[in-house]
Amino acid sequence: MTRAIYADPTKRLELYFRPKDPYCHPVCANRFSTSSLLLRIRKRTRRQKGVLGTEAHSEVTFDMEILGIISTIYKFQGMSDFQYLAVHTEAGGKHTSMYDKVLMLRPEKEAFFHQELPLYIPPPIFSRLDAPVDYFYRPETQHREGYNNPPISGENLIGLSRARRPHNAIFVNFEDEEVPKQPLEAAAQTWRRVCTNPVDRKVEEELRKLFDIRPIWSRNAVKANISVHPDKLKVLLPFIAYYM
Repeated sequence: MTRAIYADPTKRLELYFRPKDPYCHPVCANRFSTSSLLLRIRKRTRRQKGVLGTEAHSEVTFDMEILGIISTIYKFQGMSDFQYLAVHTEAGGKHTSMYDKVLMLRPEKEAFFHQELPLYIPPPIFSRLDAPVDYFYRPETQHREGYNNPPISGENLIGLSRARRPHNAIFVNFEDEEVPKQPLEAAAQTWRRVCTNPVDRKVEEELRKLFDIRPIWSRNAVKANISVHPDKLKVLLPFIAYYM
């Protein structure tokens, strides 16, 4: 694996502090070019024979040998605290490991998949940046009393872009007690406007069948099971489902 990483200059070297833990997040090292020498240094110590106590002096010599030239190095400069362990915290504050219940080390029977377990949802992605970044926080500008901000118009704005296109999607958090029973009226009208052929209605039926089989789907899983254009799927999902 190290040779494969070295052969590709764009790859990073990963170091796992717990190699047997599938939930261990690695520390990544970046590749740098350098001009250094690889030295072998040997320390030899010779003690005087027949002399005891503090009067005994040791003769120390160092032997140095150049073994080669180093042109590439890897530096671990990122943070290593992005970890997410399979641990359940009970009401009394006691932590219980869930590795024996969530890891499949051998073929299991059907009862293994129907056992009662606490909710354990690992994050889909960790931080995109593993190196500290200076944000350069600055205090807000303090104006004199009576100062009024100038009116904002399109003439004095930099970086104008097109208006955001709403898709009328509904977003629900895990803390919400209720979930929507029907889509927004704007989402329904948008889908009725673009649903112009029998193929679109067939895709709508197939998507409803998927949600009958399983209540939660990712966008990639939907695209893998249904042949639909991404633009049509972007309008169909808010009509049938909501996001979490």
